[in-house]
Amino acid sequence: MKKTEFRTPLIQSAAVLGGVLILFAIVSSSGATSTGGGILAIIFGIGNLILFFIGMGLALLLSIAILIAIFLAAVAMVNAELASQMYSDLKKKLQTKRTIAE
Repeated sequence: MKKTEFRTPLIQSAAVLGGVLILFAIVSSSGATSTGGGILAIIFGIGNLILFFIGMGLALLLSIAILIAIFLAAVAMVNAELASQMYSDLKKKLQTKRTIAE
């Protein structure tokens, strides 16, 4: 038997269980006492989860940009020409990635 044979079903079942647990946590923390309130809590919880992931994505992009800026500033303190070259290389690589994605 291959070791990876059961990997996909295991990951899928973990994702389903995780999703059910998240929905259960949303409903149980909402304080809803009726079925309609529970369904409404699920809808609002999914909306808040989507907003959370959007915020985390933006925060990740901002953090990476700040770290790159700090790195280039530190390199510029030692060798400004090297920092300029690194920045232009970074711009070229980002433009080629964007061209490939389109």
